[in-house]
Amino acid sequence: MACTLSVPGISEIGADLKMQHMNDHSSLRARWFRSLYDPAFPAAEYEALVDRHESSTPYNRLAWLRGAELGAGRNEVETLTVWRESRLLACIPVIWERRGPIWSPGLRIARHLGAPLADRIGLMVADNDPALVTATLRMIQHRRPVAWIELNELYDGGCGPELMNRFAREHCIDVHEHRTCRVPVFRLPSEHPQEKSLPERVRAKLRRERRRSTEAGATIHRVAPSDEGAWLDRIIAVEQASWKGTDGVGIFSGAERERWMRTALGGLAGSGRIRIAALELDGQIISYRLGLLEKGRLYDYNSAFLPEHSKIASGRLLLDEFIHWGIDEGWHAVDASRVSRVSSHHLHERMNESVQQYRVRYFSKRPGGLLASTAQTLWDRYKPTLLRFRDRLRKVRGSAATGSQANLDAQA
Repeated sequence: MACTLSVPGISEIGADLKMQHMNDHSSLRARWFRSLYDPAFPAAEYEALVDRHESSTPYNRLAWLRGAELGAGRNEVETLTVWRESRLLACIPVIWERRGPIWSPGLRIARHLGAPLADRIGLMVADNDPALVTATLRMIQHRRPVAWIELNELYDGGCGPELMNRFAREHCIDVHEHRTCRVPVFRLPSEHPQEKSLPERVRAKLRRERRRSTEAGATIHRVAPSDEGAWLDRIIAVEQASWKGTDGVGIFSGAERERWMRTALGGLAGSGRIRIAALELDGQIISYRLGLLEKGRLYDYNSAFLPEHSKIASGRLLLDEFIHWGIDEGWHAVDASRVSRVSSHHLHERMNESVQQYRVRYFSKRPGGLLASTAQTLWDRYKPTLLRFRDRLRKVRGSAATGSQANLDAQA
């Protein structure tokens, strides 16, 4: 059962909701905030929750989430905080959307704020308590009638989909889990390894790339900024000139993404969580790798290079610099953060661990949830057939176009 309580002074951001729940969660208090910039938002308590939560990542930090809120466009953002007395037990920022996939347009969904630029999230629920997770997700379902709740980039290791099993079993009509990627991780040794410990092909590539950059006069620099500063403008300029900027797929592409990144990266720099390995030539950055540091783990988030210097702008060399930097500073691991399913990452050459990441949709028992679940099931079943048909159609059209061109050439 739930009842709404009138709380003086916070009516503009939503009243408290007191929920009776089983076991240890007999009295939880929910408070919703319309913005992470609200002066009443418990910023210090939230950062403390992230600090003590073993599953947190840099994408859970308030600076990152505030940037994500700025990049949400027209979609509405609200943040759920769950309390017992004066202790913050859970905090989940939610983005409400009516932009579903092609098979379910117009249905309202709730997503954890951060997708698509947040590579991995920890669900910020104290102690990873499944009963508390269930109560928290139920509060989201009670807030608005949603077809499903979508959690992107959950991961194994204390924050996997298994935490939501109870919620799924008791309050959902269906669950669709999709593995988005398997991320390579390099667990760092306590001291610098001998180069001969690397595979011969990796050693050969590093030697060749190091020789090319040295002969060109390029130098590697370590940058650990403490504020937004000029470093951000410099790496934005590199990405915009790279193929990522040209194709419009970079993390700084478009006004909303750039606003998100400036806020997020500037805030993380202020707390000492940004590391950049940059290759410079004649005082200009020609290549860089950007990493986010959280609890001794560096998340290799983004890289870019100037196309005119592609022969010496070695991403592998900069990753090697990250590894040596990490050993110098006592980091535990260098993490690829996320990888594409169709391409490799330089860290695959050294990986000694991996992390599975998932996208999970929890379909509600409402009519919209049933409709969306049915459509999702049909889409998953027939999608391979449709894709094969599309590929054959493209081949037929390509052959027809080639034949038509051959006839025209013959007539000419």
